[in-house]
Amino acid sequence: TGQHILSQAFIELGRAETRSFHLGDEEVVIDVDHPGPDALLLAKVEDRANEILWEDREVRIHEVPREEAGRFPLRKVPTVEGTVRIVEVRDFDWSACGGTHVRRTGQVGAITILSTERYKGGTRVAFVCGGRALRRSRERARLLRGLCLEFTSGEADLPKAVARLKEERELGKFRLENIRA
Repeated sequence: TGQHILSQAFIELGRAETRSFHLGDEEVVIDVDHPGPDALLLAKVEDRANEILWEDREVRIHEVPREEAGRFPLRKVPTVEGTVRIVEVRDFDWSACGGTHVRRTGQVGAITILSTERYKGGTRVAFVCGGRALRRSRERARLLRGLCLEFTSGEADLPKAVARLKEERELGKFRLENIRA
């Protein structure tokens, strides 16, 4: 259900259709038809998807003969024969899908985009939902706290601390090259 919502948010805000998706053990990946969404668009898409979750919209399942599937505003025309299973996120998305889904969008919990990369002329977007999103958030917070302790720095000052470390490393390399010469 989270994938349906995020894919529709990409269409709504970025005019980017989902070409394919993969449900992995740790994250979900969708390939969208967009050459490279910037950070602002990604934030807007993520916000829109989460708005749909927080509105706790009904998710309905329709099973109809293939010839009746056209009465729904589907993102992609199904290729299956016989009965078509359509998942509707009320007033937002209609997708032919045989997967498992929640009854209300609020049950998804949260959607968090993790990363993007260029892929076959489009963009591959990795994301997590629900409990996975919470676990990733905790992992990132733990990592951030560890870095803050390691650099004896606050979160806001971490970029400066890393820049200082890189500068010191470059200076050390320069000095070492001069000693060798």
